[in-house]
Formats: sequence, structure tokens, C-alpha cells
Amino acid sequence: MVVLVPQVSSRKGYSRKKLRSNSVYVAFGGGVGQFGANFTVFSFHGTNLWIDAGIGFANWQTPGLEKYLPDFNVMKSFSPDAIILTHAHEDHIGAMPYLTELIPQNTPVYLSEFTKEFLSIKMKEAGVGEFPLDYHVLKRNTEFTIGDFHIRNFFMPHSIPQTFSVGMSIKALKKKLYFTSDFKIAGSEPRHSRNDIIKFGPVDYCFIDSTGSTIAGETPPEREAIRNLKEAIESHHGRIFVTTFSSQIERIRAIYETALKLSRPVGILGMSIKSQLKAAYASGEFPYPPDELRDPSPKNKRAIWLVAGCQADERSAFRRLSDGEIPKIQLTPEDMLIYSSSMIPGNEAGIYDALNKIADAGVKIIGLDRSKKILHASGHGRREDIFKLLSWLAPRFVIPVHGDPIHFREFEEICQKLPTPPKVEMVTTNQVFRLYRGVHAEEKIPILRPYMEGSEIHYDSALYDLRRTLSSHGVCLVILSQKKNSLKDLQYIACASAEHIEQKLPALLQEASEIIDNVMNSDSSKKEKKIREKIYKLNGRELRKYPYVHIIWT
Repeated sequence: MVVLVPQVSSRKGYSRKKLRSNSVYVAFGGGVGQFGANFTVFSFHGTNLWIDAGIGFANWQTPGLEKYLPDFNVMKSFSPDAIILTHAHEDHIGAMPYLTELIPQNTPVYLSEFTKEFLSIKMKEAGVGEFPLDYHVLKRNTEFTIGDFHIRNFFMPHSIPQTFSVGMSIKALKKKLYFTSDFKIAGSEPRHSRNDIIKFGPVDYCFIDSTGSTIAGETPPEREAIRNLKEAIESHHGRIFVTTFSSQIERIRAIYETALKLSRPVGILGMSIKSQLKAAYASGEFPYPPDELRDPSPKNKRAIWLVAGCQADERSAFRRLSDGEIPKIQLTPEDMLIYSSSMIPGNEAGIYDALNKIADAGVKIIGLDRSKKILHASGHGRREDIFKLLSWLAPRFVIPVHGDPIHFREFEEICQKLPTPPKVEMVTTNQVFRLYRGVHAEEKIPILRPYMEGSEIHYDSALYDLRRTLSSHGVCLVILSQKKNSLKDLQYIACASAEHIEQKLPALLQEASEIIDNVMNSDSSKKEKKIREKIYKLNGRELRKYPYVHIIWT
């Protein structure tokens, strides 16, 4: 097995306290208090059940980061006896190819057919396709047992095929738990059954997706977006580009069906769409063999192009299309772009930059005005969806997950409208919680987040603090003489304009020289630290900037 991606090593982790054998515990390695890297573990009587293992993505706080994984100490502290993967989104399964040194071989993995097919593709791409896992494909209402957990799955509408929630019963404690994963109520998932969920209730604890909790009403069904998308395609006779999430299989299938009806060819820009379609075809969710699909000529004026990378990620097809970097495809005023997506918070600037470049080429853009006919339907339930699901389950305690504090706090108001309002409990990552007459924090687990860049996985969060300083304030090089223990030079890189530095440098050199002489003649045991601190303050006072101070001895 030639592994193509770095692995989270099986290094020694945090040794947690022994848990009481007569209580259920839960811990989160991601996905609460933040979006992404979803990871939950339930533990009872020595059995550890993982639910999802996803990745998180870079934001303004982590420049240069590719992705991050669930917390190492949480994963290491609860080695899995079994894993349940609720659906195939990257923030729920994306960590799996990097965890082969943490997951015991032949660990049972419970998942849907589509998720299995897509995970297999991701594992092969990473070079770990031969890593032995014991896959169990779940159909509707499959019941199975892991230790003392008696489990049943409940398929739910979402924005990717074959998503399910997890119901858990612990007969020894006479307790029921329900973990929603991502969901909405209105959709075309054929295995979804409201009655099955109602029969499972009432439950003691409901862990519920909070992504849409700040939005009033009910999330519209996918069929509404598809109907409007078909109308938009039928109304435009020139070339059409549609950018959407690659996992929107139902929508992509509808585009192919519409194109077939209109005798228009369809092409694909972006590998992620092709990977999703392979999994969809293998699991019966897409009718056309992806290997037999052929792209039309770039000059074909009736072609419809599916464009991956709707969040304008670096080097994505959508970004390259906007930058004019896709060979032989030149945007013209006769073209139309359909933005059939939502903008994930934090990505707006990059998306609008790409859209503006496309608009500058004269392309007509539709899909941005949500007051008109919607061309995208979210996969996450809004407040009414959440209310309905809670009314079906009648929980005693509600624990919001998959969101941040803003979204969590909305549950207080939603739950007050239920006939018997449950108690809302807030949770955080890196904390072991005991589920006994509520939710009780038992033990704090030290944070150790695995960050992935290029060919390495590292744990150095300070690296991103430094990069933010470098990007905003630049570098100050303090060059010292080893022979004389004195200042030789002071250099500034990307700190301020060359003219401003030239004007300020004589005074800076004089004061910096005095600082260094005083420190070197002192009895301080941490002279370099003192120099950095004092030069840092000097720069702030004289330049109103705080560049990273780096000392060089020559």
C-alpha cells in the first residue's frame, strides 16, 4: 500500500480518566462551537462509537492551511469499536483517509451505499484504498448492535444522497438518544419516513443540526430549485455555465435530463463533480455511466457546462473559469452563468471576485437575487424544520451541534414553542460530557488539532498567528554582532513603504542600539526574549506597526 497523503500518527495522546461503567458519555472533536471537522464519540460500558470524521477548511485565521482534522486527543482517547458515517460530505467523512494509524484494522464502518462508494474513491485517491475496514451498508431502518448500543438509522432529506440520522437505545439504562446529522424535512429522499421517527420517540437526548436555526420558516424542497433551474435553462439559447456544489446529485441529474430533452450537450469542468457522479452511478442515484460521458466542443454555443468549485476555492474550476485559465473556453456576452449555490460565510469575497470577473466579460449572471425564483435549496433545515423534528421526537434534552454559539442560542426560543419544552444544553469540543439527568461536563481534554498542509500534518497552531502577523505587519530583522554583542543593522521587510522606513531608520537604529547595549550588559537570563519585546514596542511606537522581530547573529 503506497500512501499518498500524510497520516495522523499514533503518537502518545492524552490519557483521560476512567469513565463510570453505568453512564453514557459523549465528546466532540469538532463540529460544535464551529463549522466543519464533525466528529462525535459516544461511550458506554467500554464501547466507543464514532459518528462521522470530517475535515474543516481554512479561514482568515489560518492562512496557508489546506484543511484541519478532528482533535487528536479526543480521537486517541476514544479508540473506535465501530464508526457510523451519516453521509458523504467532506466535513463528515473527509478525515477518514488520514486516520489509518488511529483506526484499528477491520473496524466495522456503517454507512449508506452512496457514502461507501464515495469514501472508496477518496481512499483510493489517497493511496489507502487497501486499508481493511469492515463495511456494512445500511438500508432503510436497519437495526444493529454495537456493544450495548442498539442502533437504528433514519434516512433524511439533505443535499447529498442517502443521508441518515442515528437512533440509539441503551436497554440497561432505559435511555434513547437521537443524532440527526445534517437534515431538512421537505425533500425527495425515498427512504425518509416521518412515522418511523415518531415511533422511535420520545427520546431522552436529541443531538440536532443547528446550521439553519437562525433562518425563519422551512427550507424549500430541492424540486422547487430544480423547476426554476429548468426554466432558466430553457429560456437561454446560448452557452450556459452552472456552478453548484458537486454533491447536488439530484440537481445535476435534473440538468442532464433537461439537456437531453432539449438536445443540448453537457460538459463537466472539475474533478469533484466526476467523483461524485461515479459514486452516484454505482449506488443507483445517477442513471448515466460517468465514464461514457463526453465533453462537447468548447466552441459549441448550445453546450451546458457544469462547473465545480462554487465557493471559488483556489485552483477550482469556477475560479479558473473566471480567471480565463481554462483552455479553449473564452467567455462571451452570449453566455449565461447560473449560480446555483449558497455562499458559505467567509467565502463571499472570493466568490464575488470571481463573479465580477465573469460579469466583466459580459456574461449574464442569475441566481444571486434570492427575492426572485430560487435556483438553490439548502440541505439544512430552518427553524420550522427543527421545530417539526423536535415535535416528532419529544426529547427531554436538546443538544445543538454542527454550528457556533450564535446558532446554538437560537434553540432556546425554538424549544419554548414545543408543547413540553425540553431543556437546551450547550456543549463544546474537547470536553467529556456525562449524560445523566442532563448533560454534565466531566473532564477537559487538552486541544491538539491536526493541521494539514502539503505533505505534512502538524499541530503548531502558533504558525498561523505568525503568518497573520507577517501578512499584516511584515518582518523586522535585528542583526547582531557575535564579537561585540551589539547591533549591526536593522532591516524591515514588507512592514511599510521604503520611503517611510528610510525616513524613520536613523532614529530606529539609534534607539535599537541603546536597547541592545542595555540588555546585553544586564544580568537577564533571557536576553533574546528581552530584545524582541523591546524592539517590538519600539516599532509600535515609531512605525505604528508591529512586525515579527527575528534576531540574526553574525
